[in-house]
Amino acid sequence: MADKKRMEFQAPDYAGAVKKAEKHFKVKKESLEIKKLASTKKSGFLGSKKMVKISVTKKKKIVKKEVEKEKVIVVEKGPYFDRSDFILDYTDDGICLGLIKNADPLDPLRRQEIIDYINKKYIKDLNSDLLIPILTGRVIKSQDEINKQKELDDANISNNDKDKPKEDDNKLTIIAPAQEEKYARAKVSVSTIDNDHEGFINLSHPDEKGEHRTKDEILEALHSNEIVFGILDEKIDEFIKNPVYAQDYLVAQGTLPQDGDDASLEVLFKTEHEGKATETEHGKVDFWDLDLYESAHEGQVLLQKTPLEKGIDGQTVKGNILGARDGKDVHIFAGKNTAISKDELTLTATVAGRVEYNNDRVDVFTELNIESDVDLSVGNLDFDGYIKIKGDVISGITINATGSIFIGGSVAAAKIHSDNDITIKGGMNSGDKGSITAGGNVCARFLEQTQVNAKGTVSAGYILDCDIIAGNAVEAVQGRGLILGGNICAGKYISALEIGNTYNIITYVELGVPVERCDELHEEITKINEKSQSIKPLLEALTANPDAIPKEKAEQLMQTLVSDKELIKKHEAEIASIFEARRYAINHGKVHVFKLIYPGTVVVMGEDINKIQKTNRFCSYKKYNGKVTFSECELPLDSIK
Repeated sequence: MADKKRMEFQAPDYAGAVKKAEKHFKVKKESLEIKKLASTKKSGFLGSKKMVKISVTKKKKIVKKEVEKEKVIVVEKGPYFDRSDFILDYTDDGICLGLIKNADPLDPLRRQEIIDYINKKYIKDLNSDLLIPILTGRVIKSQDEINKQKELDDANISNNDKDKPKEDDNKLTIIAPAQEEKYARAKVSVSTIDNDHEGFINLSHPDEKGEHRTKDEILEALHSNEIVFGILDEKIDEFIKNPVYAQDYLVAQGTLPQDGDDASLEVLFKTEHEGKATETEHGKVDFWDLDLYESAHEGQVLLQKTPLEKGIDGQTVKGNILGARDGKDVHIFAGKNTAISKDELTLTATVAGRVEYNNDRVDVFTELNIESDVDLSVGNLDFDGYIKIKGDVISGITINATGSIFIGGSVAAAKIHSDNDITIKGGMNSGDKGSITAGGNVCARFLEQTQVNAKGTVSAGYILDCDIIAGNAVEAVQGRGLILGGNICAGKYISALEIGNTYNIITYVELGVPVERCDELHEEITKINEKSQSIKPLLEALTANPDAIPKEKAEQLMQTLVSDKELIKKHEAEIASIFEARRYAINHGKVHVFKLIYPGTVVVMGEDINKIQKTNRFCSYKKYNGKVTFSECELPLDSIK
């Protein structure tokens, strides 16, 4: 094809001739192989004009691809500097530089890489002015060549073939006098990023005979650039084994500042109560438990403080300190009936009671006040402290308190329990469905069809059809002062204005607390002993081999044995106390009647029973010579308060 042949073009200047060639071949000049020929003169009407003449052909694409492939292979041979597109030759005439024939034109970046490479070869008397012309492909001529070319131009003689370099030769130009080649080592460049948070090295390609850099030299380069902190020795060792060239390589790592966490308070009790029915663990809704308040026991931890953390300063690879912020502190404020620990990290309840949390202040109140009736809008009450109820208590309600309970109104079929005293100002009629249990005394306006168990004294204006057990006494000496029906049992005495009535209603009054509690205690002792027997083999194995079980587990077992022994002693003491109280009640207890005791009443003292056959006045019953006898009342009337 025509475009593969060499063509000649001429114009008044070089650029014009090239444009003609581009137009003819329909390509840019980068795709053309251009040779400048001897200038000619063109005669015209106005005289002769000097013309620039060039010889042009299209570059062979196959040659370009092969050269590019060859270049890539050379680069991948190793870490040495790529010399596939230029020649640097040390000859007897001098050091020569030139481009490889048919290689791609060099872009500016590649030209600068070659210049940097030459500059680090330690070449004496280097003519640096020649480097750019040579690497850009310009023809470098000596003065003799220039003079000869001028003579030829003046004679208008074509020099297309004469003294033209052979196309197979690479054009070399002397850039420095002859000297021994010095081989360049890899140059270590140091840089940092992110405000000196990371430090890098970048090694240039060495000559094939250039020595590699050592670890000490790399460290020296880092120190010269003020990188003194966070140097990664292992990374440098790995780099020495497997060097990476012309790439940034991380060798130093700074630390970022870590701000300290703020102090915080953890509330260890529930602070929000919706007053709604709660769901049991079995998924059932309990409409009697409305979750109205929060209780705490004595010694309970209410607040736990996590102290602030100090900030940890960071440091750049150049050793500059990056300051960190310490966390902010918070303080615990002690409210009513609370105490702050010595280390100021916990707040503890000093008494049992109701907890309130307002404005970072925690108070514990020993009294729970209900200013209304206890109905479905209030629900069941379970409080570690004193409960005061202004109104009535409806049927179905359960009230538990470790402190005393005061009820200003009446109580229906409810269950009332206190570890201390219970006072019911309006009285209680439960229809045989309610109960009262007290660790102290029980006082009510009246008690009717109610089961009562108290360790102290039970007193009421009148007692009708009740089952009562009182560790101390039962009294019905105010108001009507009547005990009628039911079973009344006391540990020391029973006193009333009247017992029974004219209809001979069966009424049991007994001295000496029943011993059913002793049976319960004996059963608990049996269970404790069985548990202790199961522990003993483990302790025997521990004695033979101290490492048989973990030390912590062994200590727990020993503590369990000690606790069980103490609990057994406590139960045995209670059993003995119950029997002693019963013996005392039987032998020394009394029933006092200030007005009348009617037939139908049965007085029981241990195994001895006295069924009242006729009405008696102002009398006392006691055990005498193994029989229940009565005499004039041993208490004066003015003893009734």
